[in-house]
Amino acid sequence: MSDTLFRLPPHPVLRTARLWLRPIELGDAADVFAYVSDPEVLRYTSGRTPAHIAETEAFLAGVIEEPETLCWGIRLAADDPVVGAIEFNLVAPTAGSIHYALAASMWGKGMMTEAVQAVCTWVFRTLPQLTTIGTTVVVENIGSRRVLEKCRFYHTGEVTDRWEKELETVRLWVYRLDRGGGTGTDRP
Repeated sequence: MSDTLFRLPPHPVLRTARLWLRPIELGDAADVFAYVSDPEVLRYTSGRTPAHIAETEAFLAGVIEEPETLCWGIRLAADDPVVGAIEFNLVAPTAGSIHYALAASMWGKGMMTEAVQAVCTWVFRTLPQLTTIGTTVVVENIGSRRVLEKCRFYHTGEVTDRWEKELETVRLWVYRLDRGGGTGTDRP
């Protein structure tokens, strides 16, 4: 959206019990490249595993320049390497979306759940007009579905999409979080 009507405020450093979420910078490209080079990390995303760091640099530059997007690098301590990223997009004045990726070595430790909760809390507090945050998850991505459900997102349906990197249509579950917490019913 180059002629956007909505612009997000600058995003701060967010702290959780175990994490530092700092606005992503071009200087984080080597850290990001290190974990997204593992094909498993981007397996359930529309993104392709980069072959060269220049691809990661170009991706980060695009994310940083997007006025409707905020992206945080996930770190275990203030000066540690980035081990994941979480992105919030404002898709309409009252609706946003969230997307994330995490180094495979960090999976299963509750870190992404902490990061999603921190970002959603900050976004709802900062944008009073925002009523909902949504996302989609590949049906087979059980770990990501669990993250969302722990963060009170609820399943609202299923859609299909065509991803350039996939030969077949991709089945996605649609998830939603309403201001004040999920109020829907989970109907697979």
